[in-house]
Amino acid sequence: MTSSTRQAEVLTFRLPDIGRLLPATAHVQADRIEAASEQWARSALAFNFTDPDALEKLLEGRVGRWCVLTNPNGDARRLRHQCDLSHFILMSDDTFFDASHPLALGADPGRARYVVDQVMGILDGAAPDADFPYGRAAHELWQRITAAMTPTLRERLKSAIHDFLRGAADEVALRAVTNTLDYENFIALREYSAGAVFSFVMLEYTLGIDLTEDFAASPELREIERRVIHHQILVNDLFSFRNEYFADDPMNTLTALRHTEKLSLQGAVDRLCHMLRETEDAFDHERDRILTSELGRRPDVRAYLTEMRHMMSGNLEFSYFTPRYNGRGHVWNGLTTGTVTLLPDLTLLTPA
Repeated sequence: MTSSTRQAEVLTFRLPDIGRLLPATAHVQADRIEAASEQWARSALAFNFTDPDALEKLLEGRVGRWCVLTNPNGDARRLRHQCDLSHFILMSDDTFFDASHPLALGADPGRARYVVDQVMGILDGAAPDADFPYGRAAHELWQRITAAMTPTLRERLKSAIHDFLRGAADEVALRAVTNTLDYENFIALREYSAGAVFSFVMLEYTLGIDLTEDFAASPELREIERRVIHHQILVNDLFSFRNEYFADDPMNTLTALRHTEKLSLQGAVDRLCHMLRETEDAFDHERDRILTSELGRRPDVRAYLTEMRHMMSGNLEFSYFTPRYNGRGHVWNGLTTGTVTLLPDLTLLTPA
């Protein structure tokens, strides 16, 4: 079925209660941080938008609010850096690999690799390529963020950004040859392209901690991170399914589950929500194990574990209200369960 045919469709499913580990809470300086980052984005990223309305659409997604919900205890100045990086990453996700965008440098596999090489060169200290329009913003942002970052965190952040870009480039290559993926191969790819591991490194940075050696030594910490990665992917794909479906884009967990397990849309939604609850339970189990260990008695580790719980609950809260997933003009009515109606340009959640 082509995307043009799908534009005439209306999809519905019942959204069950997902549950969350902590009530979502925002940073005490959330409004100021979000406003400052939006102002930066309007100035630093305007080059990317020939249509001013396209920039407004990006900002209406309120990625800054995502940052202050998922990292409510971070240092305000450093959290502003996280917001700026997230605006840049979101813009990159939208335009690097979108063939319809005039600056879509990665819309085919070869050009996608060019994007990865250019950004990684900047992160390694190379001067921006004059032909790479994103170079100046990437260079300024990287220098500002890493100026006060420990060398080990800086290397981890660079590696995480590389993995994200590599995963996005791999998606471009896959879209060129297939419109279906089995779930296991799909989720392995999404751990890089949608897991946003760079945000976990930034979380340590905003908290003023560096757990690099602990991650190397502790399989429990690595498992905690993996659980949160999977939680973010599942939540992202549940709420962004409308975008991918009507664009005939196969890169979504619901699509992979429907293909692999031969499920209806409702069956795939129920399966995904069950996986979310399993992921939350597994996170709690691993967290309790760490907290009762010698490692878990350290204040920096306990602060990290608390923030990772906020990462999950904040990401879920954001997904309910952001127009990025739910369509321009969307205003969340506060419902967390009910009947979901997917239109080509809007998601509606009404009482069941």
